[in-house]
Amino acid sequence: MVLLNGCNTFNNIQTIDLEVFVPSTIILSPNYQNVAVRYNNSNFDFEKWYAESPNAQGSKKGTLNTDSIAFVSYYNSFLETIKTQQFFDSVNVIQSGNYPGYSFSDSLFNIDSVKSESSPFRSLAYVLTHINNDKTNHTPVKYINPELGLYTKNDLEKIADSTNSDILLSLDLLSAIYGIDFDPDAETGFSVVYNMAFWNFYDLKEMEIIFQYDQIDTIAWQSSGVNYIESTSYLPKKDSAIFEAAALSGSSFAENLTPHWAPVQRMYYTSGHIELKKTKKLISERKWLEAAAIWKANIGNENKKIAAKSMFNLALACEMEAELDAAIEWAVKSYHVFGEKHKLHAWNCKEYIRILSTRKRDLKIIEQQIKI
Repeated sequence: MVLLNGCNTFNNIQTIDLEVFVPSTIILSPNYQNVAVRYNNSNFDFEKWYAESPNAQGSKKGTLNTDSIAFVSYYNSFLETIKTQQFFDSVNVIQSGNYPGYSFSDSLFNIDSVKSESSPFRSLAYVLTHINNDKTNHTPVKYINPELGLYTKNDLEKIADSTNSDILLSLDLLSAIYGIDFDPDAETGFSVVYNMAFWNFYDLKEMEIIFQYDQIDTIAWQSSGVNYIESTSYLPKKDSAIFEAAALSGSSFAENLTPHWAPVQRMYYTSGHIELKKTKKLISERKWLEAAAIWKANIGNENKKIAAKSMFNLALACEMEAELDAAIEWAVKSYHVFGEKHKLHAWNCKEYIRILSTRKRDLKIIEQQIKI
């Protein structure tokens, strides 16, 4: 047993929860510092197509247009997050608009050329086709301007003048589809919400659409139980699930627009070595320099596993001190102690080097985004 534990010493790891600063995934021009935001509820009418909730026991129908209410939950969550980030100089909230009976012109679904044939964009167009076909049965369909969406050039000029904004972020559609089911083999119930949000971004100096974004988020819950009734009784009800999912999606989209702090986990090696054991408390107290001094004193340890662990942990300490080049250097040194002779340690080192390299790239992007 002693020999076995010695062979598996690289299995002795811990993880620590951290936050790192990450760039936005949607890159806007740094010239856009003053933002106007508006939501236009173009899914205002009750839609029976969205009211259906397929599940293992048949199809349930509601009478409340939860999409319309979830619109507010999504939008408020988006606003709260984007204001909290404090990335833009100003966020100007414009009075919302309601557009019952409107449908989207097909030409609006050809602007975003980066979308692939199998992208969610085509799924959104498909959903809107169903809405349009349903509305033709009872409501005259009014098509949206294929060049400026729900706005005229005069509308955009008024927004620019009244808010002194550089860009308008217009949330023009939100639809939610809810489903619930039970897997008898896994004895697990599932509920899921698909949120489909459609945004148009307008340059308020050029008076034109500069970016069009559709987002399909999947938010799911699961619960154990021996049958459908037991397992699904612990899942959120339809309306609650839709509203909660909308809030999560709204916050997530706001984070796509701004550099922000994101939770991550990092691993480090533990050891029964008398000196290295002292670092456990130092790590919990975030005393990285003190811990690093102990690890550095052991990089030449005759026990190569202790040396390799110390080098790897030094890489983490350097990352915590924002010394990413030094962190990569220590991770590389740790790898070369055994090379590919120890597969688990080799994988740990290469994966951490990849993470650190990604962080270096991200920090360069962030510098451009916040004009350091």
